[in-house]
Amino acid sequence: MILKSILEAFNRLDFKNKKLLVAFSGGPDSVYLLNCLAGYYQADLNMHVSLCYINYHDSPYVDKEEETVLYFASLYKLKLYKKDTHYKKQDKNFEEWARDYRYHYFKEVVRKEKLSGLVTAHQLTDKIETYLMQRKRNNLPLLYGLKEETTLKGLTIFRPLLSISKVNIYQYLDTKKIPYYEDITNTNLKKQRNQIRKKVIPSLDLEKISLEIEEKNQELEKLYQSFSLLSYPLSFKNYEAYSSDEKKRLIAYLVNKENISLNQTRLAGIYKDIYSFLNKRSNGEYIINHESSLYRTKDFFFISKQYKNVSYSYTYKNKKKYSNKYFSINLSNPSKFNLKVLPVTIRNFKKGDKIATNLPTKDVYKLLKKQGVPFYLIDSYPLFIQNKKIICVPFYKDILSSKVPLSIKAFAFYNSVSDKDK
Repeated sequence: MILKSILEAFNRLDFKNKKLLVAFSGGPDSVYLLNCLAGYYQADLNMHVSLCYINYHDSPYVDKEEETVLYFASLYKLKLYKKDTHYKKQDKNFEEWARDYRYHYFKEVVRKEKLSGLVTAHQLTDKIETYLMQRKRNNLPLLYGLKEETTLKGLTIFRPLLSISKVNIYQYLDTKKIPYYEDITNTNLKKQRNQIRKKVIPSLDLEKISLEIEEKNQELEKLYQSFSLLSYPLSFKNYEAYSSDEKKRLIAYLVNKENISLNQTRLAGIYKDIYSFLNKRSNGEYIINHESSLYRTKDFFFISKQYKNVSYSYTYKNKKKYSNKYFSINLSNPSKFNLKVLPVTIRNFKKGDKIATNLPTKDVYKLLKKQGVPFYLIDSYPLFIQNKKIICVPFYKDILSSKVPLSIKAFAFYNSVSDKDK
């Protein structure tokens, strides 16, 4: 028998019309999920459901775990995708590494087999544990707790069990005498999540906490709706209209919106650092990770792929249109760029560049500064080279106004800034 709330979740998620990959560990939650799916699909179960199991070989009990997984795959005659791996000491701790590893594999299977998405057995207790962890760490998540349907790096994830608690799952399985594997590492109280699970959760009114989570998420939804209406890059005029807490939320919203890969344990520190950085009233860059930065000017700020350390060089021989990852250009009329003939090589600015024409300012860096090129765009600015000499540096205003047939892809966002901000 399927609980009404879970049946409603299956229907809400349109499971009748989906082919699903189930993250299956043989633990009580995933066994309960599979039992519910078997009741839902009946004889059509193997037409809609495949299992996925990863053996991390992280404890002496994994043989028992795998035995349980194989038992249920055989019992229901389901296709099983199995992966064996071993943890090696690295920057990430085991839990973070294992999470990244399994979701990468889940995504690989879903894409290869053209499935609708991944189903996980996260339940109400997990949702509340996540919420309590978020509060304890002073996180600024886009959502408190867990969401029934979400997307992680392009992988659709369904969580239909968020209405049932861990205690209820145990009661059901034990009453029905349905076997499952109990992971002994879940009793390790050195882990913060296990401390919450064993010491805090049992004393809570789960229904009351669940309602609290929903109320907070409704408040967040209204706030994020206001964020979504902001123009980007964000002017400080709009930013300063928010309270201190709302500013921090906005920063978290923008970082999450960019899908930047970050160490989850560092997020709170990063948000705090960005908040302090934005309180400064000068041009600058805050490096978020190895490829993304937050840039601020006197008037606005934005998050982007880093513009520094850019290196490109392209040589064009024919009078036609060209496009690459950095820019698009129409060389049908080379005279637009003071070119008498082709070929021409276009590369980015480098420190020490000097222009070969008769302009009063020979230093390219000074020339770009004089033209008002923002500091974060200088390293990627295009220069035209012939006979190993810089013979053209397009005027910045001509690029922005499309006076020259050159479109710099890194500059595209700038046209969305209001004239006042410019």
